[in-house]
Amino acid sequence: MIKVQVPATSANMGPGFDTMGVALSLYNTLSVVETEKDVVVEILGEKPQRLLNPKHHLIVETIDKLFQLAGKERNGLHLVCDNVVPFARGLGSSSAAIVSGLFAGNALLGNIFSEDDLIKIATEIEGHPDNVVPAICGGFTIACLTAQGVRHVKCAIPEEIQAIVAIPDFKLSTAKARAALPEAVPMKDAVFNMSRTAMVVAAALQGDFALWGEMMEDKLHQPYRFPLIPGADKVIAGAKDAGAISCVLSGAGPTMIAWVDNGKSIAVSEAMKQGFTAAGISCETKILTVDNQGAKILP
Repeated sequence: MIKVQVPATSANMGPGFDTMGVALSLYNTLSVVETEKDVVVEILGEKPQRLLNPKHHLIVETIDKLFQLAGKERNGLHLVCDNVVPFARGLGSSSAAIVSGLFAGNALLGNIFSEDDLIKIATEIEGHPDNVVPAICGGFTIACLTAQGVRHVKCAIPEEIQAIVAIPDFKLSTAKARAALPEAVPMKDAVFNMSRTAMVVAAALQGDFALWGEMMEDKLHQPYRFPLIPGADKVIAGAKDAGAISCVLSGAGPTMIAWVDNGKSIAVSEAMKQGFTAAGISCETKILTVDNQGAKILP
């Protein structure tokens, strides 16, 4: 049996639209056993809305793609997906599925693909690297597409820096969140985000996490997505008043993520929950840390 653990991820980190992301200490686990024929998929925990054909499950399709690239035929599969990362909440559930499929498939093939190969394939499937790179590598990552492939840099984040996620009780598809974005943005907003993105990266590399949080400001995507998320403004204000160094959308939302470096995680968690409650939205909060290892095969 092959067992894979993959972390949840939070993309964008404020200004780093489709570029920056971070792995979090919240995990999906996939167990795979080869069989003589057929595909069986068991799903524990968080479930997709429907699963009509196991062969069309994203994990199975990912494994099949890897075998196709290797020029090999696979046997039957029995998959058990223990899903903890919530679907359509901005915490990288699709990336977790893709990466778990790649790691399991690569293990079945004898690990013939390198980490860079897996990053390239995952990005092709997902469409952008901001979630799949931290899911594979762990830590805080910056990634971009180039003519030579996906280039990325990883920065480890100390465990005393905590992430508080407030997960509201409604789903927001990435497609709907992207549809809210304008075709063009003012030059001043583009410059605003470029400067903040550069500062977030520089602050992380220098270990200045107060500055890291302060620079997580955005004008390219959050202002257009906040109308889709009742209470977002109250969550941000409450988190900062309670001591968070920043509070931003996690990926496309609707989850909000706050960063704390001063031991006030419980107070920030309560304030975020109250922000959603004031807007008539129930939510679940979790106090997490950054996972600096990324996806791995479990013993």
